[in-house]
Amino acid sequence: MNKSKLELYNEYFYINPKSTTGLTWKKEVRTGKEGRITKSEIGCDAGLIKNNYFYVGLNKRKHRVHRIIFMLNFSTNLSSKEHIDHIDGNTLNNSISNLRLVSHKTNTQNQKMTIRNKSGVTGVYLDKKKGVPYYWVATWTDSNVQKVKRFSILKFGNEESFLMAKEYRELQISYLNTTGNNYSDRHGDPDTKGG
Repeated sequence: MNKSKLELYNEYFYINPKSTTGLTWKKEVRTGKEGRITKSEIGCDAGLIKNNYFYVGLNKRKHRVHRIIFMLNFSTNLSSKEHIDHIDGNTLNNSISNLRLVSHKTNTQNQKMTIRNKSGVTGVYLDKKKGVPYYWVATWTDSNVQKVKRFSILKFGNEESFLMAKEYRELQISYLNTTGNNYSDRHGDPDTKGG
């Protein structure tokens, strides 16, 4: 019989607020031929940083440390569809008081600006046709439906259409927050640590 993730995590880790990662190895893990290479040591911090999150390697898979901490603390298994949010936006702060179970929607409303963003404004992008800029586009999600509003560069000029797209999106997010959508203050913030 296969162990659940919670059973596996209970076997190998314990929560340690004094640890850099928030998690400590309870059991030694050996890899390589005949288990010669030690991957962990009992009592040491568990986790290495990758893509601004702490991960541990276990059973040939990577596991996010904040999810392990949440599962251990609340003695619950999480499905891949359940999301754990870092309340303060710092994905390296795995204090249990900084972790909460949220929907996918809430998690995305609490994220910083992505590194792929080229406009400097979340939800606003330049639409080109054959390499020529045609529109600045505002995007947002309402009731799980992607909404789009285009502002013509030919009609308004580049700078004006960009400002119109930016202001229109801000207006939509503001309206959505009055209807209970709860975009956080740091949604799209380029200065936020993590997401």
